[in-house]
Amino acid sequence: MTAEQLAMAAFAVARLGDGRTPGQAFADLVGIGIDRRQAAVAVCVALGTDRGTAERRALEFDSLWPLLEPGDDEAAGDLLADHGFFDVEVKLTDAQNTTASWLNQAFSAAGARLATHTTGHFRRIRTGRLREAFLELESIGQQRDIRVPDFWQYLVQAADSLGLAANDEVAQARRRCVERLS
Repeated sequence: MTAEQLAMAAFAVARLGDGRTPGQAFADLVGIGIDRRQAAVAVCVALGTDRGTAERRALEFDSLWPLLEPGDDEAAGDLLADHGFFDVEVKLTDAQNTTASWLNQAFSAAGARLATHTTGHFRRIRTGRLREAFLELESIGQQRDIRVPDFWQYLVQAADSLGLAANDEVAQARRRCVERLS
């Protein structure tokens, strides 16, 4: 990294340390004259994403940068955050990949009923929040009264791969999934 890139990342680390959100840290960088694309990369790096991954992510948003209006920097930062731009992705273990597979199969089995939850679901998977993804799918499935047996069976498999002994909330949600199969 160049000295300028290090300085931008250090500034973002300081802003995040002050309690600013990633979107606010982005806006602060832009506010001091940093190019929006480079500000977004700096915040990603400050949060723990390696620079190469952050740069590749920024390329995916290249059509967005020219559309951002001056003065909308905090809203733009929040938009980037809402779409997972600042997420720190994790490398899942084999066991976690198994759980993620069950969760993704459940999500797919529900079909269009979960379309509005696509971004959130896949963000949870990419960031390793598998327990949260399981609990969210189970809750939405109950609320929307999903009557697809495969959905519930895949969630039971996901709960089993998460391990029930570690969490009573997962065990209770698993029990509700089994009840939906009956």
